[in-house]
Amino acid sequence: MVISQTAKPGLYQFRAGTRDLNTQLMGTAQGWLEVPDLSRRGLHLSSILLAGLLDNGGSGRIGGETFALSRVANGILKYPSGTTILYDVTLYVGPKGTAEEASLLVQTEILSNGETVMRSDWEPPVNRKAAADGNGITIGGKIPLGQIIPGSYELRVTVRETKTRKETQESALFEIEP
Repeated sequence: MVISQTAKPGLYQFRAGTRDLNTQLMGTAQGWLEVPDLSRRGLHLSSILLAGLLDNGGSGRIGGETFALSRVANGILKYPSGTTILYDVTLYVGPKGTAEEASLLVQTEILSNGETVMRSDWEPPVNRKAAADGNGITIGGKIPLGQIIPGSYELRVTVRETKTRKETQESALFEIEP
């Protein structure tokens, strides 16, 4: 089920609940969503969408590759050790320019307890396409987690506009299981 809602800029909490009619088991989830004010100048990033790349089988396809959504426990995305994660974020540029015109660099970092354990170089976005809403561009990439030991981590994606050197970043929590 997909529910679409128009919202004014601001910070929102969303909540969802579901019940299996056969077993009567119930589950709930909540999260925070920030709707950026696109009338203001600057770069704005959406939340990060994460998926794990699979070697065989799977639940969907991105760019010709099979992926599976992560397992979630207590609101934390969980991936098996050795997984390659796929990420997507949507970049919006304020009213003085369009994301298609911007000259962009992207850096990804993986942090554990605030300390960087993996950092990419600043690179032009490899997977760059117009966003479904037509107002921004979606930037994505792959990060192999094979060398990272099981534990709790934060993925941080930073986008820099090279002409102005302005930056914006988003992060997402995840866990690598043994």
